[in-house]
Amino acid sequence: QRELFFAVEIAAGDKPVVAGQASPSGTGSAEFAVFQYTTAGALDTTFNATGIRSFTPAALTGGGTGSAQANDLAIQSDNAIVAVGSTNTAASNTDMVVVRLTSAGAIDTTFAGDGTFNHNQAAGNPAVSSAERGYGVAIQSDGKIVIVGAGATGTVGNGDDMVVWRLNANGTLDTSFDTDGFMSTGAAS
Repeated sequence: QRELFFAVEIAAGDKPVVAGQASPSGTGSAEFAVFQYTTAGALDTTFNATGIRSFTPAALTGGGTGSAQANDLAIQSDNAIVAVGSTNTAASNTDMVVVRLTSAGAIDTTFAGDGTFNHNQAAGNPAVSSAERGYGVAIQSDGKIVIVGAGATGTVGNGDDMVVWRLNANGTLDTSFDTDGFMSTGAAS
């Protein structure tokens, strides 16, 4: 198994929690992954029984192939873990994705109905590039989740815009933020 790490936070009990990518041997596909370690540096088997919680693109989008990765994570006041990254969709596009796990590594199904939220502002418009990626996440004091990343909102090849999303604590877009829950700004804006 090949693993890449991109971000770390410290959970209750001083346990490191890491966002990254796991490639189970033989699959050739990278998965969105969250790892938890003991203070001694071993995988923490109290977290999803293995110390690793990973998701294939298909599990995150209902049919994606290729690869996925978790780029950042934040730990909520109740010790739930919010991880953000990107994944391929069934249409071979890239969506920004957010996953919320309990402190034990289980999927928190109170978040977005199934524990995962994915967003593609260009969905349904084949003339528009639909590559969105989440790179950073923070939790507001009221529990709302702010994600920063990039998305290509023009025609394919026009480059990326900076994107900020805000979700309600339940995993839905917060439409009080820029009227639709996200805003994008081109480099020339």
